[in-house]
Amino acid sequence: MERVNRICFILCAGLWTSGCGLIYLDNVPEPNHDFASAAPLTPGVQVKGRVKALKRKPAFLKINSEAGKTVVFRAQDRREYFSSRCTKFTVFGPNQEILYEDWEVGRNCNVARERPDLPNIKVKKVEGVVIKEIDYGLELRVPARTAGTYFLRIDKRTYSSAAPWANTWHYKLTATIE
Repeated sequence: MERVNRICFILCAGLWTSGCGLIYLDNVPEPNHDFASAAPLTPGVQVKGRVKALKRKPAFLKINSEAGKTVVFRAQDRREYFSSRCTKFTVFGPNQEILYEDWEVGRNCNVARERPDLPNIKVKKVEGVVIKEIDYGLELRVPARTAGTYFLRIDKRTYSSAAPWANTWHYKLTATIE
């Protein structure tokens, strides 16, 4: 029995430290899969969560802003090697109007924001929205034209059926108001 316990401990410790995506601690309240259950964000406070493609449940997060400010979302991969590939971001304004959305049509989601010139990549944004690639993720700067609640929706597309861990995006996100 002691040998079995030792093997289990070694296996769990290996999974914990390997970054393989099997064990991560989140602090984003669940469920947060729609506007009504969106997880509230505190400006400057980092949250950690995950989005699973196979469950087809997006993560919704929200933050309040005054008019005339800029809402900044910084979303990064917690494993620091997988980037935000195959991850779709949508920002909604106070009336749930789309202010920014990116998506990929077809199978090659590896190039969504890296090659916006490709015909299968679609990006919709209102004037003034700025997107910037950052280490293992992206930064979205959205002008808050009206006061209210701004929402970020994160979806994960299936990346590989042979590697199920690649179908979950473990993110860390910080929102600020400037």
